[in-house]
Amino acid sequence: MPITITDIEKKYSINFNGPNKWNSMINSKKPGIYIVSLCAAKNFCYSIKQCPIDIAQIDNWIANVYNKIRLYGKLPTKDLLLQYISSFWLPDESILYVGSTLKRGLSRRIQEFYGHRIGNAKPHSGGHWLLLLTCLYDLYIYWYDWESSINETLKEPKDLEEDILSFYYTGVGSLPFGNRRSKKLKTKCPDLKKQVFKK
Repeated sequence: MPITITDIEKKYSINFNGPNKWNSMINSKKPGIYIVSLCAAKNFCYSIKQCPIDIAQIDNWIANVYNKIRLYGKLPTKDLLLQYISSFWLPDESILYVGSTLKRGLSRRIQEFYGHRIGNAKPHSGGHWLLLLTCLYDLYIYWYDWESSINETLKEPKDLEEDILSFYYTGVGSLPFGNRRSKKLKTKCPDLKKQVFKK
């Protein structure tokens, strides 16, 4: 079942700001939650049936990690890597990534995402698969300014991020395309290793 921004708002009784187009400034210095989506409407689910990966970005990724990336223990061809990444694409979903920030304000953290280079460990390796997409500059950012604890268990933005991922996973059966790990769900991507180069 497709999950929309409105579904998340209703679940947690919160209101997301946005959307802003990818690479545009977010006017918030507060901590909080941010969501990257294909859709410009909160209550609608726009989807793309096939994963729109830019093969040139696959080449850049492999080069940026100095050919150390490993899939099933071996250096993958770009075609095999494309096939593997595409297998996580959810053709009926518009939400691609859920993130949070506490110490950095939302504006700074999202700017770090915009400026990240795939294959680098910093500043924003979380969700870096999104940088492979041909539709990257057609994506939308929604954000929620963190004011205070939502309840006894959701005391910080990271708590809410993990709970949203759990809510999404329950409804869809998978994490969003850009989220490969969740501490709460104890999920990770074990087959693909050394995705980033750490200096």
